[in-house]
Amino acid sequence: MAYYPLDGSAIDESGNGHNGILYGTALSTDKYNQPNKALSFSGNNSFINLGYNFDYPLRTINIWFYADSIDQIARHIYISDNPKLKYGFTQIKIMEINGEKQIRSSAGIPGGIAEGSSDVVEKEWYMITLVVDSNETRHYLNGSLFGKFGNGLITSSSGDTSALLGTSREFDRYFIGKLDNVRIYNRALSEAEIKKLVSKNAL
Repeated sequence: MAYYPLDGSAIDESGNGHNGILYGTALSTDKYNQPNKALSFSGNNSFINLGYNFDYPLRTINIWFYADSIDQIARHIYISDNPKLKYGFTQIKIMEINGEKQIRSSAGIPGGIAEGSSDVVEKEWYMITLVVDSNETRHYLNGSLFGKFGNGLITSSSGDTSALLGTSREFDRYFIGKLDNVRIYNRALSEAEIKKLVSKNAL
């Protein structure tokens, strides 16, 4: 439903017209060290408004990320959360908890033990994939399953009506690092399809 290469713009190259707007981002190198093939986020009012909420009963969010800094602030990589969502919120964030740097993702269920989480390190590229199936939500890091839980339909009482990259629903807790090749589907990708995205970065 949307594909953002993030090589200088937030144009949706899926053909579905979900073009985003850049705020305070800058061109940077991608995971192959190619210049001008990813976007960097400074952590200071630096984000992308995707202009659409991607409120699908089945969905997959797939993002390459590189964190320059992971601290105790829940810095959001992706969020779609507002009271009007029919199928619940979706979020991906990084933070340090009890000394452990983690990527954490959830959909439809509020934070805490319902979140999938996996350890990560700063200054390294990863591919995070969040899959909402008809029965459960699954979480993959570099194509490997790291958590799953039952679905829910929870949303917050406030929040921007569009999905956002690099910030929370309230435009704070900004991500510091780089993002690349954001893909959003209105279906649940299989594990084989997710592994293909890791190896070829194309689907």
